[in-house]
This record gives sequence, C-alpha cells and structure tokens, in this order.
Amino acid sequence: MSSSLEQLENFDDSQIDLANVPLQALSHRSRELLYTLLNQQHIFTSEEGYFRDWRGAFEVIGVPRRFFVLVENSPSPAKCLLELWVQEDCERPANLAQLQEVLGCIDRWDVVDDTSEMFRNDALKLLRNQQMNPVDLVDMNIMTRDDTHDHQQQYDAFVLYADQNVAFATKMVATLENRGMRLCLKDRDILVGGDCEYEVVIRLITERCRRLVVIISQAFVANEMNKFAVAFAHALQIEKRKRKVIPCVIEECEVPQHLQFSSKLNYLRRNIFYNFWDKLTESIRDPVDVQRA
Repeated sequence: MSSSLEQLENFDDSQIDLANVPLQALSHRSRELLYTLLNQQHIFTSEEGYFRDWRGAFEVIGVPRRFFVLVENSPSPAKCLLELWVQEDCERPANLAQLQEVLGCIDRWDVVDDTSEMFRNDALKLLRNQQMNPVDLVDMNIMTRDDTHDHQQQYDAFVLYADQNVAFATKMVATLENRGMRLCLKDRDILVGGDCEYEVVIRLITERCRRLVVIISQAFVANEMNKFAVAFAHALQIEKRKRKVIPCVIEECEVPQHLQFSSKLNYLRRNIFYNFWDKLTESIRDPVDVQRA
C-alpha cells in the first residue's frame, strides 16, 4: 500500500487527467479561493466578450438562464454557480479540466495559475482514496441512511427548518410520520457532510423529495442556506409547473420574497374549521399541479 501511495505522491501534472476529476473533488480551500476570485465583478470583458467574473463563467458553463437571478442574488454567486453546475443539465460537464477551460475563456488565467497546484492536490487526494478503496468506491447516489447501492429512497417531503426551531420540527415530523409520511431531514437522514452537504440537500430536493416543507420563522429567514434552498425549489416549481414548496408559518416574521405570493399554512391560525395538521397532510399528498392550484 505504501508503494502505491508513493507513486501517487510522485505523479506529475501530465499523469493526472483533470477531465476525470469531478467538480465535487474540490477541497474547501480550493472552493473558497475560487469564490473569492470570481465573486468580485470586473468592468472589462475578455476578448470574447465575457465578463471576467462569475457572470462570464455562468455564460460559458451554459447554466440554464432561468437560474441567473438566483445566482445573482446569492450571498456568494460563485458558490451558487458551482453547485448549480453539478446539479443542472449544463452545456459543459462538471469536471476540473472544464473548469480550467471556463476560466481561460473568461480570460482569468490568473485564477488558473493560482489554483493549478490546488487542483492537482485535490485530484491526488481523490486518486489516493480510490487506491485505498478500490472495490468499495463512494457511490454519489448514497446520500441518506435509507439508501443502498441498489436502491435510492424516495421521500414524500424534505423538511427544512432553522436549528432554533428543532422542537417544532420534531413535533411536525412525529405527527406526519405517524400518518404514514416518509420524510427526509438534514440532521437525521443525510450521510454526507462537510463541503458536500449543501449540494446533497439540493439534489435531494430536486430528485428524491416530492415536496419541500418549509418551517418559516425569524430564525429561518435569517439563514442564507435556507433562503437559497427555498429560492432554488421555487424556481424548480415554476419550471416543472408542479407544486413543490409548502410554506408553514409558525411565528410572525417577514416571509421570504419567493414565497410572499404563495399559499401558506399558518400554524398560528386557530378555529374549528381550520386544522393545520390536516391541511399539511393534504398538501403533501395532493398531486395537483401549479396550473390547477
């Protein structure tokens, strides 16, 4: 094993094909440097007319145009962009070789120079992990505790909430699961953490969960990741014309912009004709699309 590791450490750049290294291999350090360098907007464009920042990268990567506003309004547009590149059907495959080509197209050779050694180290780390685990390689589809190599679990809903509202979320989950719902929660069910957690949440919302149940509170709307997930799901809802987001208001607060004109379930509303838990159950189960809603 040691000789294999020594061979990996002695690889030169010509022996590493970055086209075979997925974007997910980027380390936290590499990502943060890319975000810093690409988030700062530049006035002058490249020779091909692209902005020399995340805006130009957005165009060259070929991210669906409907996501531009979402990226633009994100606290870190470059971070949002790279996550969408992995998740969405873009014109370029999401690997490190393509990332370097994109940087070249927008005339950011300075970023290529600053990150080339980091990319090489990230690739070496991936190769090392594969060398040490040649049989049981990481399956990117195993994201929750219910997944296996042969089965990816589907869920009725992903429940998104602020840490401060865990008591209410616990009550909600217990109520809905007692009614036969299969739910997914970030803290309970997701296996992958660290740099990949954000990406996994988006993948689960997109591919595995019919609904996104959002517990709206003051703490929730103050969390940037939560707001991004809601905005992403709302854009997905518009694109697919299928109801995706179910906002549940549990305290007086300013509702996120994307949900201000959506039908909301209000836990604070109390009368004999309105049962919050029944309404929530029906909303999750209801197959009606947006056009008929």
